[in-house]
Amino acid sequence: MNAQPSGKFEVTDHQELTGRGAFVIGYIREGVVKIGDSVTLPDTSTVWTISGVEFLDNISERKYWNALLFNEHPARSDVEAAFPVGSYVDVYERQSEE
Repeated sequence: MNAQPSGKFEVTDHQELTGRGAFVIGYIREGVVKIGDSVTLPDTSTVWTISGVEFLDNISERKYWNALLFNEHPARSDVEAAFPVGSYVDVYERQSEE
């Protein structure tokens, strides 16, 4: 994995979708976040791969957010424990397979 993250994501909420698992909601604060990039869970060597970078909005309140979904379809409790509201998630670019 790269020593430097390619992006940084601020967590403001968590949600869960049937069949897609739980995900984080918030804002991309730095860099670029793409499908296939990865995040490492704090204090572990466990890595989750990003399966979706979605755009969420509430037009009537003029608010918008991004959501990061994961290939591993984690439980909401796991996502909340790994990335609490107010935390920042370092995102690492997918390594090319050579």
